[in-house]
Amino acid sequence: MIFDSPLVKLKKRCKKALNDPNLSEELKPFYERELPSPDDLLKDLKLTSIDFETTGLNFDEDVVLSMGGISFDSGSIDFSTSFHQLLNVDPKKIKSNAAIINQITPEQLIGGLNPHEAFIKLMDKLAGGLVLTHCQIIESTFLRKSLHIPEKFPLPMIFLDTMAIEKNLLKNQGNFQLEYVRLNKIRERRGFPAYEAHNALADSLATAEVFLAQLHDIFGKKPYILKEVYKRSN
Repeated sequence: MIFDSPLVKLKKRCKKALNDPNLSEELKPFYERELPSPDDLLKDLKLTSIDFETTGLNFDEDVVLSMGGISFDSGSIDFSTSFHQLLNVDPKKIKSNAAIINQITPEQLIGGLNPHEAFIKLMDKLAGGLVLTHCQIIESTFLRKSLHIPEKFPLPMIFLDTMAIEKNLLKNQGNFQLEYVRLNKIRERRGFPAYEAHNALADSLATAEVFLAQLHDIFGKKPYILKEVYKRSN
């Protein structure tokens, strides 16, 4: 018996979701987009690094305050694609400890974008492509909950996770400790310069830079193939 790869299964599940009445009409166009195939080269694919700043990590209660990202073009970071968006959320949801960390105040959010509109715009940017994150459960869960996507549906995109990739690389080297896979620790260990942490755009760029270094570790001078990166990311 021939078994489908995880990426092929994801494509089939997205197509199946289109026929489910529980998928909203608003989201159907995103699920109609064709996902990449396992043997595709990364340089030929749409890849966007994203990050969310939130009021916390309780997915049932906390909300996204800002989102930022940057895309790749032919395997290189394209700085002209960078974006950073504040969301106009209820000021009562902002926690003092979160405000201290990410420096986002209620006054700043007044001029922010409506959260639903912001997430639809983000979905339009990401659907059908590759999405790079550091600890993807954060971005994928908030994206799902913000757009009320039922758990039975996959998100119509392929997530790559620099935290999971680094964990895989360290375990192969017999040198894994949980602290080692924090974004700032990875950058420090690899000799990257310090950056402004807890800013969505800065974190997405920091993640993109780490990803390029990880690809070099995995492939050397060989072509970067999607399925080889994906299996280290899941």
